[in-house]
Amino acid sequence: MELPLIISGWTLEIIERLVDQGYLETDFYDFKAELNSKEPKHIQRLTTTACAFANTKGGFIIFGVKDLAGGNRAGRIEGIASESDLAKDFGDKIRKASPKILFEFSNPPIKIRNSSKVLFVVQIPISANRPHANGEGAFYYRTNEGNEMMSYEQIRDGFLRYEERRSKMKLLLVELVTLEGDAKATISPPPGYSITPLDTTVINSILPDVYSMIQDDTALVKDLVQIRRMVSIMNSKIRELAAMMSHPEAWGMGPTIEAHNKDMESRNNVLLPTIDRVVQKIESRHNLRRPF
Repeated sequence: MELPLIISGWTLEIIERLVDQGYLETDFYDFKAELNSKEPKHIQRLTTTACAFANTKGGFIIFGVKDLAGGNRAGRIEGIASESDLAKDFGDKIRKASPKILFEFSNPPIKIRNSSKVLFVVQIPISANRPHANGEGAFYYRTNEGNEMMSYEQIRDGFLRYEERRSKMKLLLVELVTLEGDAKATISPPPGYSITPLDTTVINSILPDVYSMIQDDTALVKDLVQIRRMVSIMNSKIRELAAMMSHPEAWGMGPTIEAHNKDMESRNNVLLPTIDRVVQKIESRHNLRRPF
């Protein structure tokens, strides 16, 4: 059975089909009967599951579905009460995970027919900051048999890969700050002008490697795409001016240069705030600081 890859794809019909056909929990999703259970080990188990998904390839936790006890499928979809802020409740439950785990959630929760209760679906994406410990110093990963403790080699490899990804984020930060300065230099006081194109070669080569670290932030991804698009347009304008200025008849092109500089200024009014927004997010999310 093909399952949704995004939170909005989960519906009551899909969950009913999983239950009716007797599908067991997998490395991709997990059923939980309760979110706010008073069972002593509930928070620990929930945090472990969240860490396991974040440490592996991501997955979904579906609250309001009971375990398949004795092979009985009837009445498994019971739902949970929706009076409280479910997203906050979930975040509070897993707050001891280290580093902090990001998640998305069904909003609004999925309604159950003829009931005041709901199904609450949480998506844990694969984490850029993995590996995550469950608050008790243990590291888990997700398999088709549930949560399993990571070996020493898996934990070591996870930390090595994290440092490698973090180094690439540092390089991306440096390149963005450099681009910010170069973009400002495209505007020259009259009668000056700049015909030096903006260089995004390194940024373009890094993005595929760091995508897994930023894919959960749609706004950040859109900003990076927008930066590449705006730089491409500005470079096209700069090359057009350079071609015109290479001819002898270029003298006396003051109005053209003035119009070009105004165009660069207008485009920078969009580009520079976008770069700044991305830089601030990278600094905040990865505990980095702009180098200059």
